Parts: sequence; structure tokens; C-alpha cells
Amino acid sequence: MYHHMVKPIGSVPTDGYLSGMQTVMSHVGHGRLVPAGPLEIMARGGLTADDLNSMGSLTVKEAHLASLSETVSDIAVDRVEIGEWKTLLASECGQLLAERIVIK
Repeated sequence: MYHHMVKPIGSVPTDGYLSGMQTVMSHVGHGRLVPAGPLEIMARGGLTADDLNSMGSLTVKEAHLASLSETVSDIAVDRVEIGEWKTLLASECGQLLAERIVIK
């Protein structure tokens, strides 16, 4: 049905890609949260109507905070391997977002 779209979509340059806002996160231990992907969400039963309502009540600031670990990796490729920033960021997200974000 959409075979005619494969070639044009495949030729779209992606060097300007930047991660978007996140509205669902996963626990990675010790109160740390990281963005959840589709597989994590599906493995934990998908999204409920309550989840969707919660996602809709997030502020833009909260959704951007939830995505920082992915956004930093997009914009600071040369620095992402330095230090323990991912662990610290996951802890900060746990403290700031645990009561607001959908966790799967």
C-alpha cells in the first residue's frame, strides 16, 4: 500500500535529528528514571487511559527534562562518554519527575 513512499522517506537526511520530549520513563534502580522506549512500554502492558491523561497533564518543561539523556546525546556527541552524567541525570529525573511522569 505504501511501497511508493519507501524510496522518498529513505532519502531524507537525518543529520539534523534531535530527540523530542518524553512522557514515559522507566526505573533503572535506586530511584533513577530514564526515557522509556516502545519495547519497555509494550513489555509493561502498554499505555492505559490514565497514563494518557497523565501524559497530557505534563508541562513542556517536564517533558523536556525527561528527554535530557537523549537530547544531550544528540547535541554533545563528543562529551557523552565523559563522567557519570547519565547516572546523575537519571537520579535527578527520579527526584523531579517520579510523581508526575508515567513510569513503565
